[in-house]
Amino acid sequence: MKIVEYCCALLNAGGGVLEMPIANFKEVTPPLTISDPVKFWERVEPNLRKLVEPQSYGDVFDLKYDDIHVSGKVLLFIKRKPNHFYTWKFNLFLSGDTSISEAKYTQVISVVTKKSPDVEHTLSNLPKLNEEFVSDKKVGFHEGKQIQLKHYESKNLLDPHSNHNQCDKVRRAISAFANGSGGIVVLGITDDGVAKGHSLEGVSEKDIVERVKTLIDKMQWPPGVNPAQGKHWDVMFSPLKDKENCFIIMIYVVRVPGGVFAKCPESFELRAPEDSTEVQVHPLSFNEWHDRMVGG
Repeated sequence: MKIVEYCCALLNAGGGVLEMPIANFKEVTPPLTISDPVKFWERVEPNLRKLVEPQSYGDVFDLKYDDIHVSGKVLLFIKRKPNHFYTWKFNLFLSGDTSISEAKYTQVISVVTKKSPDVEHTLSNLPKLNEEFVSDKKVGFHEGKQIQLKHYESKNLLDPHSNHNQCDKVRRAISAFANGSGGIVVLGITDDGVAKGHSLEGVSEKDIVERVKTLIDKMQWPPGVNPAQGKHWDVMFSPLKDKENCFIIMIYVVRVPGGVFAKCPESFELRAPEDSTEVQVHPLSFNEWHDRMVGG
């Protein structure tokens, strides 16, 4: 991933050469052969292909390691044909009929530059899930472009200190719905539609709402949008029949034009700190990234 960061920064600087010396070259026995860097590069190349989409890998990169047995170096020439600003991970998600996926470059451009429609999107426009939930019974709806089902066996639901993976997956679903037609993340129902519920033993509904708010506040929303409960999102609790203090938890999210990101996009540039003349790879803040993408 460090190589990807350097390549991203060099691309955003107009191209260049990434020199990768082998630190213990003189101690390597038997001597290096051409097959050694090939094996290594097989793990790197797919990530660089993703970095330069929709351009092709061969139009951007030229790898040289013919004299590795003499120089102990691998050289990557980055011959950028400039047509866009490069980002390693967009962290912007879109919903499909059966799954959620990370948006690609052209999709991101479309989302962040699309003008807001005249019609205001509200929570009242979202689907209503008013059915009675029975433990271990199938529900009368399924996943789609506006519904995601998730169930976690672990305790401390959506605790940002102990359940990072849970929080990441829910953030991705929220991003996808906010960038689509709005939707509901339903916690406590398995992928195949069986109601399990989540116990609130030791926590209150207020605690869960606060955890959702913390999760949402850590996401990147369009400039000028301050996500507010009751307007952009809300949390509803529906008791699970025959199971005390166990609930289906529904996180409602409205459509928000301009792009809602699960977290800050990962893009890099070369920058010299004020107290140094040495150029370093520097991650861009969300506002810096957004200005470059929208401004072309």
